Amino acid sequence: MEEIKPIKQNDAAIKVIKIILVFIILISVFGLGVFIGETKARFAFRWFENYPKNFAGPKGGFVNDWQKLPFLPGDIIEAHGTFGKIIKINGTDFVIEGKDKIERIIKVKENTVIRSFRNMNSSLKLIDLKVGDYAMIIGSANEEGQIEAQFIRILNSL
Repeated sequence: MEEIKPIKQNDAAIKVIKIILVFIILISVFGLGVFIGETKARFAFRWFENYPKNFAGPKGGFVNDWQKLPFLPGDIIEAHGTFGKIIKINGTDFVIEGKDKIERIIKVKENTVIRSFRNMNSSLKLIDLKVGDYAMIIGSANEEGQIEAQFIRILNSL
């Protein structure tokens, strides 16, 4: 009987395929990180550029006055949600004061789900919100640097 010898070419090919797969996975993870970072930076830039329009800030904006920014230039603003106290309610949006006293405009659309923390099964409307309520918002950034809410949880118990 002849002894079957393992073929060395197949072992080498399998190792090459494994190395290529690991390389593809690493590139994919890196690309995802770059995409998330760019999304957060784009939101922070839009928020910064639209601050005077959204919150009646300085007429010329902050672009030429980096020393007087309300936040450090290296800080990244939350793009996909926030938590804070409702300080103003308008027709289809409201202003929330988040961490570090940064104000954000939250746009409420027809498909936005608003729920109470105490009664999680009942839906609320924008007219049910009150100035002084605490809210957690999940959404996405728009071109004006505002957050378009997809889900809002009102935390009255705080």
